[in-house]
Amino acid sequence: MGSSKENTKHKVDEWVEYMKAKYFVKDGSEEEQFLKEMAEEIKERAKSEAWFWFIVMILGYSPLLIGFFVMLYALYRLDNLYSPYFEKAEEKFALWKLIKDGGVKNE
Repeated sequence: MGSSKENTKHKVDEWVEYMKAKYFVKDGSEEEQFLKEMAEEIKERAKSEAWFWFIVMILGYSPLLIGFFVMLYALYRLDNLYSPYFEKAEEKFALWKLIKDGGVKNE
């Protein structure tokens, strides 16, 4: 199967031939030159529109990509779920023990 560039060129060339047959345009005439200029313009517009739809496609998949990274972060947080609570509990215990033992002693 050919590339999209070749496919586009083929479609545009077919369109030029169709228009030449439909309007009885002679080879080498001014009308044929005008059709070829229009064909080049069509190719340029199609290329810019192809880029637009490519970006739309990427943006369409971006929620999936964002969701994937959110899922990875959620897995990380679940793995380390108790760590912040352990740290706070250790600080509270150390403070409670310090108060229970009578505070800091100056010797």
